[in-house]
Amino acid sequence: MTAVFDFADRLTDEWFALSPVGATLAGEPAAGWDDWSPAGRAHAAGLAAERLDELGGLPLESRWDELAVAVMEDELSLVVELFEARAHLRDLNSIWSPVQMLRDIYDYMDLGSEEGWHRAIDRLRTTPEAVDGYRNSLESGIEQGVMAARRQAHAASKELRTHVDESGFFGMLAARAVEAGFPNLVGEVASAVVVAVESLGGLAEWLESEYAPAAPVPDAVGIDEYRLNVRRYLRTSGLDLVGTYEWGWSEVHRLWERMGEVAGQITDGGDIAEAFRVLKTDPDRAAHGTEAFADFISKRLDDAQRRLAGSHFEIPEPLERLDVVVAPPGGSLGAEYRSPSDDFSRAGAVVYHPGHKTVFPLYDEVSTAYHEGFPGHHLQSAMQVYLGDDLSRFHRLVVWSSGYGEGWALYAEHLMGELGFYDKADYELGLLANQMLRACRVVIDIGSHLGLDVPANDFGIDRWEFDQSVKMLEEVAFLESDYARSEVTRYLGWPAQAISYKVGEKTILDLRDEARAQDWYTDREFHRRVVGHGSVGLDLLRDLVLD
Repeated sequence: MTAVFDFADRLTDEWFALSPVGATLAGEPAAGWDDWSPAGRAHAAGLAAERLDELGGLPLESRWDELAVAVMEDELSLVVELFEARAHLRDLNSIWSPVQMLRDIYDYMDLGSEEGWHRAIDRLRTTPEAVDGYRNSLESGIEQGVMAARRQAHAASKELRTHVDESGFFGMLAARAVEAGFPNLVGEVASAVVVAVESLGGLAEWLESEYAPAAPVPDAVGIDEYRLNVRRYLRTSGLDLVGTYEWGWSEVHRLWERMGEVAGQITDGGDIAEAFRVLKTDPDRAAHGTEAFADFISKRLDDAQRRLAGSHFEIPEPLERLDVVVAPPGGSLGAEYRSPSDDFSRAGAVVYHPGHKTVFPLYDEVSTAYHEGFPGHHLQSAMQVYLGDDLSRFHRLVVWSSGYGEGWALYAEHLMGELGFYDKADYELGLLANQMLRACRVVIDIGSHLGLDVPANDFGIDRWEFDQSVKMLEEVAFLESDYARSEVTRYLGWPAQAISYKVGEKTILDLRDEARAQDWYTDREFHRRVVGHGSVGLDLLRDLVLD
């Protein structure tokens, strides 16, 4: 092991000691919580700064050493930048903050073993300590005038109340222990749940009664914070935000035109809204029951892997297994990818959170499966785990660049269209709808946070405010009302993350255009270079692909 990789190993151990939540997300067995207090955040930033200073003295023996150092420098410097910007004092939103981790972490834990359940019990019992530390940071934010918007506080409080309700996630945990084959642990789980629920319920009440009234009403964060989040989620410098906003609008118009053409293959006259009504309500275009739905998705992913292995992608043997999991009710709705553990004892999985839904219209699920599964996040994220000998442990288990990650997954959706995998007009229109959602994200996210003017359009949108943004998602991307409202709330509380999909996809498509002029270019080699270096920022990705 080189000095660089040894340093990365030790840094990972230090990092996971400070972030047991991060360890669990990476597939490592861990219990306890991060210290989300101001002191805990300062400790983490201090460690990052110290290790950042040490990186320059490490000898570089290979290009993999160079990559490891570049990735660690990027990650550690970002931790320091975010701390100095006091981001931890306003770390509250509707989608990805400690509020969500206090519940979602259990989805990543091993609840199929007694040891795993004991770790879960430990987390439940120590929830008050985690909540107290987190609340201390938010209280410091109130004192310093560094706060999340009021809308985010209301959304987070509502989410917590849902989870602590008797019929919510925590109320069902004891029953899950029985289902998993551990009735002997029911008493311990139930008593630990009482502790967690009381603490989380108290946090929900505090957010609603004290934080929200003090929080600012405007949602926009402004140019400085937005640029910091571009750095955070895309790992790129110099992104032309106004130019990207204008390009986003051009994508909206392009996709709308194509949607009309494809809609004509589904309904007479090419009425887009009518086509979506048919796709959403026709029982013959849906899977009935979670088992039938999971079976449909599994067969699609297996077929894609079988047909593309060797010609377009290198697929190492451990990556061939890809599970499809339908999660029990509770938590945010939708689909996500769960990476395999470091030793592949836990396989990669596409995890669906349908709530109480039992009928699944399939028109948009095909492109979603390619996005979350193969060749999207699964090939990308599981390959990062597989490249154990080439990528440092810190790189494989800690680093995630949304611009690269979501950009590749959206590119995968697009690529499968080029390769003819949307074999029905239904599925192509579903692809276009998913692409349209990502294009709308670009214009809503940038336009809302930067207060940009809305150009002339055919969609009835003339200014960026919450209800008009919701209207755009309902009438242009054809989202259901609740989903559209949830999406806009997400953009307003998670600035710049939403643009990472479409901007990342564009970066990869532009790279492919450049690469095709090179002597080495084949589809397989291009894809190997994109996914063969792990998660990296968009600036670094360009150098790695074209080198």
